[in-house]
Amino acid sequence: MHKSAYEIGGKFINRYWRSGMSSILEIGSMDVNGTLKDFQPESSTWLGVDLEAGPGVDIVLDGNHVLPFLDAEFDLVIASSVFEHDPFFWKTFTEMVRVTKPNGYIYLSAPSNGVVHRYPLDIYRFYPDAGHSLKEWAQKEYPELRLVESFIAAQNYENVESLEAHWNDFTAVFQRGETKHENFIYLDTPSKNIWANDSFIESTFDFIPEDKHIIEKLKLDIVSHKSKSPEDTRETTYKIRQQGSEQDRDFSSDTPFTLLQSIQVGTMQYTYKGISCLKDPFDFTLYQKLLWQLKPKTIIEIGSFSGGSALWLADILRSWKFKTKIYSFDIKPPVIENKPRKLKFLKADIYKLEESKLSKILENAQHPILIIEDGPHTYEGSLNVLNFTNKFLKSGDYVIIEDGNVFDLRLAVYEDGPNRAIRNFLTNNPDRFEIDTEYCDFYGHNVTWNTNGYIKCIK
Repeated sequence: MHKSAYEIGGKFINRYWRSGMSSILEIGSMDVNGTLKDFQPESSTWLGVDLEAGPGVDIVLDGNHVLPFLDAEFDLVIASSVFEHDPFFWKTFTEMVRVTKPNGYIYLSAPSNGVVHRYPLDIYRFYPDAGHSLKEWAQKEYPELRLVESFIAAQNYENVESLEAHWNDFTAVFQRGETKHENFIYLDTPSKNIWANDSFIESTFDFIPEDKHIIEKLKLDIVSHKSKSPEDTRETTYKIRQQGSEQDRDFSSDTPFTLLQSIQVGTMQYTYKGISCLKDPFDFTLYQKLLWQLKPKTIIEIGSFSGGSALWLADILRSWKFKTKIYSFDIKPPVIENKPRKLKFLKADIYKLEESKLSKILENAQHPILIIEDGPHTYEGSLNVLNFTNKFLKSGDYVIIEDGNVFDLRLAVYEDGPNRAIRNFLTNNPDRFEIDTEYCDFYGHNVTWNTNGYIKCIK
């Protein structure tokens, strides 16, 4: 078992185990470089099965793809780094569903790339839609089965010289029944091509495997290096306008990495009125400071997700008796009952904003305007928002580009997208916009999730 499979498997157990559960079945349980049994909940029963005897194996299977258990016997059924070796994995999956209790969960992790590793064979790799297909296959016998979440996890770059760094894990969670679940694994696991609650999140789609992205980036780096002098290849800083003078300013945060990680775990689990609201404690307060000082007449949020942050904005502005209109856009707008009248959820693709109602809304919007970009954190997405909204903004309006700290969190899958977009935009609009350090540096240099992301229109 490689490190990322171990860590993601641990997240599954910690987040999906709940009060009243008692039993776990692990398929392919032999301890090879680690075991998920390390995460066994207290007072639970853990049973491990495999095709050969060894550490962590309680029962040796006969290989006929029939599990020797009664129907609906286990609360959690797990198979990590197994299906790539299983010639008839679909049969095994159906058996896993059979032995899962009503409302119990099935967990799968298998590679979508990587080197050949024969135990005793290495046969398959799993692409983003594999979970959806497995669900449809098993529904022929168990129609109550649903796909809670699935994704392709990013590679782990802690040790790039190790094979540990090269895996993209296909991960899927299924439920035999349906109960509300919001604390998804993918929320704090760098990943793309995400399914949640039986639906694909279009904004996470990437048809190019990460290996290919890495290769293409290295090609560009080689070409760039060959075309520049040694002086030009040094680490670049960018000029920004600040208090009437030009200063060098980097995009990194003073927040220590371990503290960032710790806060991120809580941030990804935070809810507002029971709705996922992925805001960190620093920006909760910075937003309130900006809202009170700016008193925006119009707020545009691009990237609603579950709608928690838009609902929070609407409630706090209403409590201040502001008459702010809030328009929150998403590829799949959320539905929230009894939402404030001045909050509207609308459909938009961050890469095709011209096809949405955004232009018409901005043309008729009252100023000051606050734009919040909280989409997929890609360079193309963030830059498109900046460029598209530019022509509608006036002096005093603001744009917030969220989550530039994905770089400080070492989430390489985002390729420093938000920060690169800000750099590009400010370079091309040096006299019209500035980074407002009153907010970025209120708690220390870029002690915010939105590093250099509070951007003010000044002209």
